[in-house]
This record gives sequence, structure tokens and C-alpha cells, in this order.
Amino acid sequence: MAETTLDNPGIAQAVDRTYAEALFDLADEGGALAEVTDELGQIVDLCAADASLKALFASKAITAERRANSIEQIFHGRISDLLYRSLHVINSKGRLDRLAGIHTALAALVKDRRGEVDVDIYTARPLDGGQLNGVADRIGAAIGRRATLHPHVDEQLLGGLKIRVGDKLIDGTVATRLKRMRRQLIEHGQELVRSDAGRLMDEET
Repeated sequence: MAETTLDNPGIAQAVDRTYAEALFDLADEGGALAEVTDELGQIVDLCAADASLKALFASKAITAERRANSIEQIFHGRISDLLYRSLHVINSKGRLDRLAGIHTALAALVKDRRGEVDVDIYTARPLDGGQLNGVADRIGAAIGRRATLHPHVDEQLLGGLKIRVGDKLIDGTVATRLKRMRRQLIEHGQELVRSDAGRLMDEET
């Protein structure tokens, strides 16, 4: 199969999820879901730390056969047989450069199975442990899942917080509330002007 570059992020994520779902089903059926997810994460970390291995997996100039030999030399007997065979399948499809994305999608599927969800939270100043736990509890209660918070500091925010759960953004920052209030004032102000103008017209007639 000819290798193609996935330049569209949406298509790339869809491809990652397809491989992740297949790996999830196989690992789940074999009772090795946690093991396979952890092993794949370690391989992704290894690629990030080893430029030569990253190049081996990512370069389109290297043949699938050469990569297959390298997979055998590096990983045979060192990882679960299921993941070892899966690496060869992914290699045959020319998608070893997507391992990080596949692992991200696989980890998300595992968290979904456990009733967990990743939540990015943005605040103007860092929150302490107690505050983070309180926010996590409230978010978890609202969405019916155990929330794992990933806090970010955005000094441009005036206050409040901004929350991202998957592709959903909940913006409760002061800046956003002020913009909303300003828009409402403008809209209501126009209504008042029209109302006053209407009354004046009525008085003149």
C-alpha cells in the first residue's frame, strides 16, 4: 500500500482513531488493555527521546521492509505479542508516523471505558490543589464522569475560568461576561432608542 501524508488534522485524527479502536478491541478481548496502552505509550516516549528511531518510523524514504526488520530487532520479545503484531500491521499501512496520535486516541478510549474525561481548564492565576479538586468535583458531577484536570494559566484572562471538554468550550471568564454584558447593553440601548422614538412620534400625531 502506498504511503500518503495526512495533512488534514481532521483526517489524521480519524485515521488515528480507526487504528486505536481496532487495537482497543483486540487488547480488550485479550484482557491486555492496560498493558498494551502502557507499552504503546512507552514506545511513543522512546521515539520522542530517540531521534534515529523517530526518523525510522517517520521517514517516507525508508521502506516498509526495512522498518519491519527494525521492529523485529528492537521490539520482538520485549513487548506483548499483540502490540508487536499490531506494529507490523501499522507499518504495512505506512502509518508508523502516527503512533503518537494512535496512542492518544487509545488512551482516550480507555478513559472513556473507565468513565474518565480529560478537561483543560484555563485561569488567570494558578489554582491550588484544593481549588482544582473542587473544580474537578463540580465538573465531574455536571457531566457524570470523573474529570482529570489539565490546568493552564492565561494571564490575559481577567478572572473566572475557561473549560474545554473535548471539542466543547465553556467560557466563564470575566472578559467574556463583560463582552456579553456590553453586547446586551448595546442591544437594549437600541431598543430604548427605538421605544423613545416611537413615543415621540405618537405624541406628535
